[in-house]
Amino acid sequence: MLSEKKGLFIVFEGIDGCGKSTQAELFIDYLYNLNKYQHVLRTREPYQQKDIRDILKQEKDPYIKAEKLLELFVEDRREHVKKVIVPNLKAGVDVVCDRYWYSTAAYQSAQGIPIEKIVKMHTRRKNFSVRNYEFPVPDLTYFIDSSPEIASERINTRASSEKFDNKEFQEKIRQNYLLLLKMLPNHIIIKITDDGKKEIKDIADEIKGRFDAYYSHLFAK
Repeated sequence: MLSEKKGLFIVFEGIDGCGKSTQAELFIDYLYNLNKYQHVLRTREPYQQKDIRDILKQEKDPYIKAEKLLELFVEDRREHVKKVIVPNLKAGVDVVCDRYWYSTAAYQSAQGIPIEKIVKMHTRRKNFSVRNYEFPVPDLTYFIDSSPEIASERINTRASSEKFDNKEFQEKIRQNYLLLLKMLPNHIIIKITDDGKKEIKDIADEIKGRFDAYYSHLFAK
């Protein structure tokens, strides 16, 4: 499902503490070295919305302000897509994003908003072209599937965390990610299992291998 865009749009997803940011960084290094003429941009969400980060830092109850967070995330994402993601893709730059709208669907539906509502908000077409969505469909998405227990151990080693460190809540988020895999059969979402026993390098190698299976022909010498 290679899109009409010149650059590749690749997303990393998962519950907080799953290791996705580390893997995104390693993957960017790999992608950058595949072709010396190809540029790679790393970005993340939330993009610029300070109110989102303030809520995530201040609120201890994971079930409040769901509608407000949804509103802020969608507004922030529109700016992110308009100012960063689409212009770079059109310029031929590969874009690797740490979280995208799948996170909103997983987190805010865990807060009580129907996941179908959130998915519908992000899969509207701008016109009759099947690929011309308001929020571009990633060419490849990696869902790092880690248990809340493993993720919580990692979170506790950090100086601070913006996410809700609640294992029950995190498990709801994880289940929502698994549900998205079924709800979005036309999106290439690859589940990478992290059982806490694999080395970081082993997971990175699996991610590279799955990427090569789809897109290695683009980088053939």
